Amino acid sequence: MTEKKQDFFDKIQNITESFLTWRRRSRRKKKEKRRKKNPVLDWVLAFLWAAGMVLLANQYFIQAYVIPSGSMIDTLNINDRIFVNKMIYGPELLPGLLKIPSFFKPERNEIIIFENPSYISKGTVFDLAQRIIYMLTISLVDIDRDEDGQPSAHFLIKRAVGVGGDRILEDKDGIKIRFAGEERWVNEEDYSKNMNWQHNIRYEINTEEFRFLEKNRLGLETARNLHPHDHRYAREHAKRTLGWYIPPGRIFPLGDNRDNSRDGRSFGPVLKSKVLGRGSFIYWPLSRAGIIR
Repeated sequence: MTEKKQDFFDKIQNITESFLTWRRRSRRKKKEKRRKKNPVLDWVLAFLWAAGMVLLANQYFIQAYVIPSGSMIDTLNINDRIFVNKMIYGPELLPGLLKIPSFFKPERNEIIIFENPSYISKGTVFDLAQRIIYMLTISLVDIDRDEDGQPSAHFLIKRAVGVGGDRILEDKDGIKIRFAGEERWVNEEDYSKNMNWQHNIRYEINTEEFRFLEKNRLGLETARNLHPHDHRYAREHAKRTLGWYIPPGRIFPLGDNRDNSRDGRSFGPVLKSKVLGRGSFIYWPLSRAGIIR
């Protein structure tokens, strides 16, 4: 072996020994640090890391949600636990703040989740804390409660029935839709059958209820004529006779259980930008587990 080759191998050996020595020293230092750490601090740091991962998942990818009422029976029953796809329509950067754009927009017949228009937020910090606890406990613990101790209706989950340009009318036969650019009214149930995405709609209005609605309509008409300066009566009368108009960029949500649902008939069309996600999967109870349609 020549002298140059020997020098080369000596250098390789020195580099290797130096690297192995550094690695052993580094491992020893890490072990010493772990020994010195407070176990309580370790637990806190692990919890914070888990909470951060949960918050990221909840805010940007998937959100757990418990169905609080019977407004979507039989599609979704009370206490069904579901996952909501937050990515599809573009997640918010922080709760209630700037929404990330998406190529997808809510479409007719989709099950959507959106912020309750009447909900009063307790602030971004509280919302963050609530969502972290809610997700860490797989929706078992909800600190966002109303004055009666019941979970606040922060979010609503309904079916998107009307889209921009439509008119929605409610009468004794159920919901009718007049699609954008058309003159005739179409019964929702007949339309959904023809489109092959029929869903179970609970809408049972008896004679007494219809008489009440008709009396209410006539009362509004009288009030409108007696108080032409008060536009509230005119607006309410128009809803009963002409239907709700859905402006572009908005969507009209309705519960499948129409007789037991606070929805677009109460608060009107919802901005598509306020729709936070789409109902994807029932994970509990196991007997009902499956894709939401």
